[in-house]
Amino acid sequence: MVYQSYLDGLKADTVLENRIDMLQEGAKFFASKGKYDMQGELLAKLIEIKPAERVTINDYFNAGYFGFYRAGQYEKSWKYLIN
Repeated sequence: MVYQSYLDGLKADTVLENRIDMLQEGAKFFASKGKYDMQGELLAKLIEIKPAERVTINDYFNAGYFGFYRAGQYEKSWKYLIN
């Protein structure tokens, strides 16, 4: 339910910086609760919405390792870690 609220907020807000902040805060929230799969999903969304020139290697590492790898979702993790 909380995850869906973040996705709904993402759809409602049209300002890129607000959307980025929302996803980062959501990822921090899920990490603090040990919900690494949801953290990974939000960090992956972050990569999708950021302009290509603003996406960094850290964005891929954060989604791949801090999110999916720690959640045990190794296939998803690999997708982000090899970029």
